[in-house]
This record gives sequence, structure tokens and C-alpha cells, in this order.
Amino acid sequence: MLEEIDLDHIFRTATHNGYTDCEVYGETSIETTLSIQGRMEEARVFRAGGISLRCSEGEKVIQSTLPQRSGISSEPFDDKFAATVPLLSQTMRNLWGENEGLKFPSLRYSTKLKHFEVAHSKTREVKSGSEEIATISVHANVDRRGAPSHIRWERSHHSVEKLLAALREKETLHGWAQDNTRQTNPWPLPSGEIPILWSAVAFSKLCFPLLRGFEGDLLAGNVSFLSELQTPLKFHFSVEDAPDTGVLLYDHEGSMRKNVTLLENGNPQAVACNREIAEQLSVSPTGHCRRESYDSAPTIGLWSPCVRAKNRIPDILRTIAWGLSVHDLDVLKYNPSTADAFIRLRHVFLIHHGEEGELTEPLDLQINLITLLEAAKQFSEESEDTGVIVSKNHTHFVTELSCPAALSDPIPIAGQVPLTHYW
Repeated sequence: MLEEIDLDHIFRTATHNGYTDCEVYGETSIETTLSIQGRMEEARVFRAGGISLRCSEGEKVIQSTLPQRSGISSEPFDDKFAATVPLLSQTMRNLWGENEGLKFPSLRYSTKLKHFEVAHSKTREVKSGSEEIATISVHANVDRRGAPSHIRWERSHHSVEKLLAALREKETLHGWAQDNTRQTNPWPLPSGEIPILWSAVAFSKLCFPLLRGFEGDLLAGNVSFLSELQTPLKFHFSVEDAPDTGVLLYDHEGSMRKNVTLLENGNPQAVACNREIAEQLSVSPTGHCRRESYDSAPTIGLWSPCVRAKNRIPDILRTIAWGLSVHDLDVLKYNPSTADAFIRLRHVFLIHHGEEGELTEPLDLQINLITLLEAAKQFSEESEDTGVIVSKNHTHFVTELSCPAALSDPIPIAGQVPLTHYW
């Protein structure tokens, strides 16, 4: 890519025109998709690529792009994708056959492999890397008290292998289907102060909005709760962003990726920065520049944050006499400046003597995420990786969190029936 360009000429021209920094970014990508709906299957290969020139002087920034030839390709699927198609087809047949209440299921699976090269006028050195992203989504309808309801299951990971491992786990996709079809008339929610067991997926989704406050551009723009934070936080875990540098050494502007401790002993330790924000905050870049493609503007995002819990308990569900177990949730609203959130808990089950029982109604919760996470004091021994698709500054990328399941002290729940109705 960049070896075909006269970088010295570009950098000299940028300097002559008054720009103090100039970046040239090139990228080629191959995206392969598979769609399954009923008995219909369709697979495609899409090739794209191009070069971006970005020059800056103070707050003045210009960016221009030169797309290369792109479009649907007639080339054959690679061996990895070809081997995956039978697995996905069989998975959909099993999903439909084993869950009678599941109607009109559909699946979309995609893998994207991109290779990038980037150079800056200040160093002139070309840095390169290759990144893989795999995403799957399953949609279906179920009957809820006589009315159709749409449900979905989604996973994203930094590698095909991780995604397929999640797909093979009986507790993930098939568990999702069973949660939605085994009981179409859920029980009313209990009311009162109730301990809650958050699955690893649910706890990841609680942590992630808060962790975004460690993005340096949000802090610099005064839209992070860190700006007014009273420390130390009473968290019973620390957080470290730990990207796999054996797979990808550099971020999307050529800075070295590395392990960065974000939170320890309740105190923030660092924020994620690209070169621009690092200069504003007078710190070193942390290797957190992210970009979806050559024609999108660079931004800041975490790679693989890991929650390191202190009090880890084997077979944590068995230790709970009573409470609620939350398999999944959606954060519907979130204020990054205050950490106030509106959350909808999905797939909520009653816990009786260390076992999950009846499915309850979904639960809406208006709560401060800092307060909620401070209530989590016990954690499972095992952690699980959960990929989240982040939308920021008109670009999309995947952040992969590693979290254990977590048990919260009792929190107030506004339900319909008294606690004595169930326990």
C-alpha cells in the first residue's frame, strides 16, 4: 500500500502548507458474510480498501480519502469460512427443531480481516498490522401472552475462533432460546431489597458504560464522570486493558498497544489516549486509537478490558439461598457525566436454595452505575469474554470485555408481589 506512495513528497507538501502533523493511513479488507433465513442461505465476499490523508495544525484538521477498487468479489471463500458454514447451518436447524416456540429465526454471520499501514510526518516510519473481527446475530419471534415479540442474540469478538467457541457453548445460543421459549407467561417480580446474581455477560454490560469514562477524549471534553469523581470508589475489583499484542502490536495510528491499568484500589490510574489527546493531557499515547476503516475519522476506544475481582467463589450460584439471577440486560440510557443509567434486565430468574427457578417479568431499573457496581462484592472463579460493538463519532469498532459473574448485596426492586410470595 504505502510503498507505492511518495511519502516524503506528501509530508514536505503538508509542512510547506503550514501543517505540523500529517498522517497517511492505508487499508485493505476482506469481509465475508453468511445470511440464513429459513432454508435460504446466501454467502458473499466483499473486498474494499483505500488511503486516508489527515493533516492538522492546532484545532484545524483536514482529511481526504482515496478509495481503491471495491465491491462484491467472485473469489472463493477461505478455508476457515468454508468450514464454518456447515456448523452455522446445523446450529440453525437445531435451534429451530429444539425450540418449538421460536418463530422465523434468522442468522447473519460476518468476518472481516483488514491489513493496515500508517505513517506520520514526525517519524516517517511505516507501522503495520492485521486485525480480525467476527460478528454473529440471531433474530426470532416468540409469543408473549398471545402477542408476537422480537428477540435477538448477538456476539462480537476479535477472532473467529472465540466467536465459534461461544457459539458451541450450550449455555449461550441454545440457553438464550430456551430462556425465551420455555415460559411464555413469566411470573410477577418480587418487591423489596433483593440480592442479585449478574451473569458474566450482564456484568460486562454494566461495567462497559462506566469504563468508557476512561476514554481520554471524553475526559478532555468534560463528559466523563471522572471529572467530578470522589475517590476512592468502593469497588471490589480492578480493571486493566490487556490487548493481545501477539496478534496486533500497533493501534490504528501506529502507537504501541500495551497493558494499561485503568482502575486499582478504587482509584483511576490512567485514561486511554491517542496521540492528539495525549498531547493535550501531557501524557504518553496509550495505544488506543481506533478506526473502522480508512474513510472514517480516528477516535479512542478500549481494546480488551479485564475485570480483576478480589473475592472469587467457586460455583457461586450454589451459595445463594434466595435472590434474582440476571442473564442479560440492556443499558437503554446512560449519562456519562454522572453515571446515572436506565437499565432493562432481561431473562431474570428466581433463585431458590442455590438453583434457578421461575422466569420473571423483565425489570426496569433507574440507578447510578457506580452505586450498583459498589454493591458487587463476590464473584465467580471463571470469567467470560463479551464483545461489544461501540458506536462513536460515526464509526464502529469492537471492545472485548473479560468479566466474572458477580453477586450484589440486596438492592431495592420495585416489583408487584411481596418477598414472602416466593421465599
